[in-house]
Amino acid sequence: MQDDVISIIQKWSNIPENTLKAISEKLNQILGLQHDNNKKFIDFSSLALEAKINTNISKISKQTFGFSETKNILFLASLLLDSFIIYFKELIWIPRCNAIIA
Repeated sequence: MQDDVISIIQKWSNIPENTLKAISEKLNQILGLQHDNNKKFIDFSSLALEAKINTNISKISKQTFGFSETKNILFLASLLLDSFIIYFKELIWIPRCNAIIA
């Protein structure tokens, strides 16, 4: 998921020193690591399933990446959409496909 939003951050960020590595590290600090049992990522994922975002994530992403209010809203919407697609695939699509094949 993070790979999908890195290009958005690079395009919209007002901070010139946001390299690929720096952006990845900042995303990990904000959201937590996807593959760990990280509380930050679990909290983000839980809210994403309800199409919600923690207000702290909104404030931190705006400050960290130097987004305007509009760009921050678009960025967070992209995060939610990516999360929805991933969870739809993992929780609904793949199990249904496997059930049909079996």
